[in-house]
Amino acid sequence: MGRNIPTLRFGVMLIFHKVKCLLTLELTYLYRELTKHKFALAILDASNRWSTYISGRSYIKKNGKTFYLENRKESIFSLIHQDFATNVLRELGIEEENEMVILDVGANSGQFAHGVKQLSSKHTIVSFEPNPEPRLLLELNAKQWSNWYVLPFGISDKLCNLELFYVRGKSGQGSIYEKNATLDLVGGNKEKISKILVKLLGPDEVFAKLKSYPKFDLVKVDVEGFEPEVLAGLARINYDYLLIETSNSRSGGITLEQVTQILNGQKKNTQLIKIFGSPQAAIQDVLFRVEQK
Repeated sequence: MGRNIPTLRFGVMLIFHKVKCLLTLELTYLYRELTKHKFALAILDASNRWSTYISGRSYIKKNGKTFYLENRKESIFSLIHQDFATNVLRELGIEEENEMVILDVGANSGQFAHGVKQLSSKHTIVSFEPNPEPRLLLELNAKQWSNWYVLPFGISDKLCNLELFYVRGKSGQGSIYEKNATLDLVGGNKEKISKILVKLLGPDEVFAKLKSYPKFDLVKVDVEGFEPEVLAGLARINYDYLLIETSNSRSGGITLEQVTQILNGQKKNTQLIKIFGSPQAAIQDVLFRVEQK
């Protein structure tokens, strides 16, 4: 019994820390909405999120739309996704009346895209997601909006089929690299990993699929270590801004310097706009301005 006390204490401290962080996030959100005279709506949103979390429902309703979730924790973190989308568009100087065309690579169930659509339904979004499990939710979420399109592929430097590794219920961390699928998850390498063969499009195939879009305002890439290959696959696509997850702690992955190097090789200049979160973090979301040379 005595041996289990440290483990139990650590578990209690971890739960307390998570609840504290989530409550802090909720209070920050409520305060911000109060300043916008939307306090009642914010209270309703918070109640909806927490009731979804407690009941274990697999969806959450907001502003007349239903967002289908992979697991109940996403009902809480949906707030984080929308806050992140808000912060990204704010950095771009986008107002509600603006209309953007966004390419979302590694869309999962549509967390980021849904946050963008909640800000303004005018935006056009093209989502790539090769994993059929979260893609089912993505399609349910996308069909509630106009101008949100889903393509059942990944993107790579060449046309190919590769195995994708993921933990069911936590597929947002799915990766071509098996190790990345469980990296930093609570269960660690004890999590049961599933794998599936997925189709990845090369540069020519990507260009053919997207030829009706002369230029994207924003490309978002979140592919858990496969970023270099995705950037290679986007070589023929024109875009003004790139939002990409960089990392120096997982298999594959990409650094700030490598992003610039790869895009320079495609005759694209880059300008660092914003690093979201701590500059010391092992994994960062980074926004670049991109210009064709």
